[in-house]
Amino acid sequence: MGRVIVIVILLNVTLCFSFAGSRSLRAEQGTIDFSTIGFTDVNYRVLNGEYEFYWKSLLFPDSINKSSNSTPQIYAVVPSYWSEFGDDSYPEKGFATYNLKIILPDSFRQELTFDIPVFDSSYELFLNGESVSKNGKVGTSLQSEVPGYAPRQINFQPLSDTIQLTVWVSNFNHRRGGFWKEMRFGPRLQFEPVLRREVFYSLLTVGVLLAFSLLFLFFFIGDRKNQSMIFFSLILLGVAVRVCVSGSYYITDLYPVSWKNMIRMEYLSLALILLAGFYFFADFIKSKILKRFAHVNAAICVAFSVLILTLSVSVFSHFVVYFEVIFPLVFIVVIVLSVKDAIEGSLGAVLNITGIIIVLFAFINDVLIATSKATLFDNYIAQYAVMVFAFMHGLIIIYKWVETYQEKAELNNVVTYINSNLEKLVAERTDELKDQNQRIEKQNREMSDALELNNRLFSIIGHDLRSPLATLFQLAEVLGEEDVDEVERKKIIRSLRQLSRSTGDMIDNLVYWGRSQGQALSYNPSFGYIRDVYNSLAEMLVPIAEQKGIELQFEDYARDEVYFDKELMNLVIRNLIGNAIKFTPPQGNVTLSVNYNKKEKCHVVSVQDTGVGMSQNLIDAILTGENNKSTPGTKGEKGTGLGLILCKDLIEMHGGAFSIESREGVGSRFYFTLPDKSKAKATLIKQKT
Repeated sequence: MGRVIVIVILLNVTLCFSFAGSRSLRAEQGTIDFSTIGFTDVNYRVLNGEYEFYWKSLLFPDSINKSSNSTPQIYAVVPSYWSEFGDDSYPEKGFATYNLKIILPDSFRQELTFDIPVFDSSYELFLNGESVSKNGKVGTSLQSEVPGYAPRQINFQPLSDTIQLTVWVSNFNHRRGGFWKEMRFGPRLQFEPVLRREVFYSLLTVGVLLAFSLLFLFFFIGDRKNQSMIFFSLILLGVAVRVCVSGSYYITDLYPVSWKNMIRMEYLSLALILLAGFYFFADFIKSKILKRFAHVNAAICVAFSVLILTLSVSVFSHFVVYFEVIFPLVFIVVIVLSVKDAIEGSLGAVLNITGIIIVLFAFINDVLIATSKATLFDNYIAQYAVMVFAFMHGLIIIYKWVETYQEKAELNNVVTYINSNLEKLVAERTDELKDQNQRIEKQNREMSDALELNNRLFSIIGHDLRSPLATLFQLAEVLGEEDVDEVERKKIIRSLRQLSRSTGDMIDNLVYWGRSQGQALSYNPSFGYIRDVYNSLAEMLVPIAEQKGIELQFEDYARDEVYFDKELMNLVIRNLIGNAIKFTPPQGNVTLSVNYNKKEKCHVVSVQDTGVGMSQNLIDAILTGENNKSTPGTKGEKGTGLGLILCKDLIEMHGGAFSIESREGVGSRFYFTLPDKSKAKATLIKQKT
C-alpha cells in the first residue's frame, strides 16, 4: 500500500509540473494572438486575459460585430467573478456575454481540444458562431435559468487562422456568477493525453483516499480508545466525496445528481472535513483548548448542515466564507501547538507539521481557484495534499505500533529474565538488605558524631570562652574602682575593646562552625567583588593592625566579579586577616590579594603575613581537622582554634580548595580558590548528592 501511495504522489507532482500550460500570453482587449508562438513548446495554452464583456446581453456571435449594441461595456478579466469588477453595476445575480478572438499560427489546421470548466450557474459556448457546449440553460431571470455543472472537453477543427469564442453566462442561483475558472485548449493529439492522465490520477487519488478511510476505520475498530482514527477516517471520506462533487464532478458519471444536490454534497463534505478535523487534531496533539473549540465548531457545522439541506444554494453558498477562514486558522494553531514536540525530536510532531503545511498550501491554492485568483496549479490539489497527509499519519501509526511492540518485547524479556534468574534476584535482594544495614550503621555513626559534636561544643564553651569572659569581668571591676588614674583607665578600656572584639569573633566562629557541622548553613552565592568584602571589614581590622604597628594592604589583580556567598566570604576573610594579625609581630605586613588563574578558570584569594609561621605537622593537622587547639598570638590574643578549620569548610562549600604555605620565623600564606559559576554549581550539586 505504501509503495502505491508514493508512486501516486510522485505521478501527481510530475503531472502538475510536466504538463502545465503556458500562462505567459494573455488576451488584450478581446484578442489573444498565438500567431508568433504556436503550440510546439507546451501541450496546451490557457485562455486568460481581457474578454469583451456585454452585461445583461445575450448576443449571438454573428451579431457582435454587426450590431450597433455590440460595443463592449468593459473588457472583463478572465478568470474572475463579475461582482469583482469593482463596479456596483455588476451584482452577483445577472447574465452576460463574453467574447474572445483567438488568432492561430499561420496555416494551422490541426484539430483542437477545448477543456471547458463549469460556470455559475449556467453557460452556452459558441465557436465561430456554432453552439458546441453548455450546461443547464442560460436565462435572463431566476425563472428562466436552469443551473447545471458539466465540465467537458470538445474537439474543434479550425478552418481559418481565427476562432471567435463566445460564451453566454447567467447566474441567478449561486452566490456569485461569471467566468471564474480558466479555459484551456491545445492540439488534440498533445492535449488529450494530458487530460486522460489528469482524470486517471484524480480517480486513483479518490480510490486511495477511500482505501485509507477504510484502513483508519479498521484501526479504530481495533483500538476504540484511539478516537483520532475515526475522525481521520471521516476526514478522508469527506475529501474523497468533495473530489467527486467538484472539479471534474465524477459523481455525474456514476449517478445523475441534480445541480442543487451536487452543491449541497460539496458543502456538506466541507462541514464534515472541518468537524472531524477539529476533533482529530485536538485528540492527536492532546490539546484541551482545541477540544473546547472543537465542540463549538461542531455545533456550527451541524447547524450549517441543517441549513444546507433546507436553504437555496444562493443562500447557503455564503457559508464558504466560514470554511475559508477557519481551515487556515486551525492549521496554524495546530502547527504552533506541535512545534514544541517537534523541537524535542518527536517524529509524529515533525510529520504532522510537514503534512499540515502541505495541506495548508493546497487549501490556499484551492481557495484561490474557487475565488478565481491566480494559482500555481491549474486544478484543485487538496485531495493530493490530504493523501500525502494520510500517508504521513500512516507512518506515525506504524511508528507507534513499533514502539508498542518494542515495549511489549521488553516486558516479555523482563518476565523471562525474572523466571530464569530467580535465585540471582534473591541474592540481589539480599545485597540490597545488606546495603540497608550499612546505611543504618552509617546513620548510627552520624548520630555518634553528633553527640561528639555536642560534647566538643560544650568543651569549647567551658574552656575557651570562660577565660575571656572572666577577664572581661575582672577588667570591668578594676575600671569601676575610683583610684584608677586616667592613663590606666584608657589602657583598660583599650583592653576591654580588644577583648570584646576577640570574644565576639570567637562566638561567631563557634556558631558558624557548629552550624556547618550540622549542615545547617545556607549557601546563597552571587557575583560580587572581594574588594567590597575587604572594605566592609577594614573599619574593624585596620585599627587592630595599627595597634600592633602592622601594615594592612589589599591588592586586586583580577579586577572582575567573583561568584561567592557574601556573608560566608566575610567570615572567611575576617578570620584569615585576624589570624594573620594575631601571629604577626609588631611592624610586620599583612596583604590580601586576588588573582585569576586562566588555566584552571578560577580566582585565587590569598592572605600573606610576615608572622611567626608554623610547622608542616601543624599545617597537616589544621587541613585534616585534627587540630582545634587555640594558640595565643604574639601579644597573647585568644581564640577557639576553629578559625582556620571553619575557613576550610566554608571554601569547600563554595567548591574551592583551601591551602597553607608557611615557614617558621618567616611568615605564612593562606590561599583558596573560587571557581566560576557553572563549576561551583556542579560541585554544590555533587556535595548534596
